[in-house]
Amino acid sequence: MDFILEICMEIILEGAETAVTEKKFPFWFRVTAAVFLLLFYMGFVGLLFYIGIRNESIIITGIAVFILVIIAAAIMKKYKEIGHRSQ
Repeated sequence: MDFILEICMEIILEGAETAVTEKKFPFWFRVTAAVFLLLFYMGFVGLLFYIGIRNESIIITGIAVFILVIIAAAIMKKYKEIGHRSQ
């Protein structure tokens, strides 16, 4: 069951990441995919923050902060890539 869930999530997330950068898709679809990705990742980080604060665990809270920084860096990098392609 875990294997099937992992494959489904990988297909959905990889598809959404690809859809955000492809010019072939309509603008509204790319924006929807970007919003979906942001909500998914922020929900994941928020869940980790909640668990870390609830259990008073500095380690889990630190992991959440680390993942948040990595996601922000990846978004900035992808934004710069897309910006350079469109000019």
